[in-house]
Amino acid sequence: MQIRNFRKLNWKIKLKQLVDISENLIKVHKVEYVHGDFQSGNILQNQYINGDLTRKKDESDLDDSIYNVLPYVVPEVLNKRQYTITADIYSFDIIMTEISTGRPPYYDVEYDEILAI
Repeated sequence: MQIRNFRKLNWKIKLKQLVDISENLIKVHKVEYVHGDFQSGNILQNQYINGDLTRKKDESDLDDSIYNVLPYVVPEVLNKRQYTITADIYSFDIIMTEISTGRPPYYDVEYDEILAI
């Protein structure tokens, strides 16, 4: 699987997209929220972040479930630690790699318990 229209995107466009995404993530963090499901499927075409799953950074998970796509989840969260701003930054790092390579993380591996381990 490859990002649609990847070859049409030059580095100037890719970097602009990453700057836009990061600026919107900073806005979420400045009001003391975390996204909690920050992955490429939750970024709209105009680079706005889907805020449906944002929550206050000091709110505990209601049912201790992980809602993010596995490769975007920081290992600490998989070990039952609280989702933090740092976890959003980790997810953004994965998005940067995806935009750079044109492929989602672990595109050729099943997203299962073995990947989590």
